[in-house]
Parts: sequence; structure tokens; C-alpha cells
Amino acid sequence: MSSAFQEQVDEAMSQLREQRERLLDAQRALAKKTVSVTSKNRMVTVVVGAQSEVRDITFHTEAYRTMAPAELGRTLVEALEEARKKARAEVFSTLSPMTGFGERLRASMLGGTEIGKVVEQLHAAAEEKAGPESTRWPRDPEDETDD
Repeated sequence: MSSAFQEQVDEAMSQLREQRERLLDAQRALAKKTVSVTSKNRMVTVVVGAQSEVRDITFHTEAYRTMAPAELGRTLVEALEEARKKARAEVFSTLSPMTGFGERLRASMLGGTEIGKVVEQLHAAAEEKAGPESTRWPRDPEDETDD
């Protein structure tokens, strides 16, 4: 292996380790993350985790005891849905900076290098040789012959 290619591989491995650490840090942070939402009528607060799991429901008054069941249910569902929406937004904002890493890594390893050009040429040649029939999937059983 040439030293230039070995340097690319070493750099890629370093980037992978860094990305893995960032992902593990995000995973740990999200495991601890909670979102609280209080209902519009200030009667109940719900707490959900990053995976939208209900962690706590706190009633601030005794008013829920005299509410119609449908109204109580609606109050809880609205608060839970708002909390889940906020939790999803937190997860997205935590993880979105890490998206696209694989594409950037691939480009750094193959883009603009001789090996990248070779891979592109091999890919084009394979497509040309295979022809349009090779892209059909799944194969039609009638195309198969039993010899």
C-alpha cells in the first residue's frame, strides 16, 4: 500500500473514531434529556424523554377529578403530543450536525484521487456490460430457463 493511500486510510479511521465519539456523546445526552409541557389550562404537566417515552405526569390541581373523561383525555393527549413534538425537535437538533458523514468520508477517500477515477470507470464499465436488463429486480421467473 502506498504511503499516500495509507495516510488517507489513517485519516479516515481517525475521522471514524471522532464521529463515533460524537455519536456516543449525543446518545448519552439524549438518554438524559427530558422535555416538559404544561397544558393550556395549567392543570397538568407531562414529561417525556428523547424517545417520546412518558416519564412523568403531574396534576397541579384537583380539578381533574371533576372533569369530564373526554376533556381530561383531550388535555392529556394535547400536552403529550406537544411534549413529543418538542422531544423530536431536540433529537433532530442534536443529531442533524452529524448527518452526511458517510458521504463526506467517501468523497475524501475516493473523490479526486486515482482510485476514485478507477472505481468510477469500473462502475461505468460494469453498467455498460450488464446492459439495461440487469437493472430489473426482482427477476421475472419466466426469464429463467431450466437446462
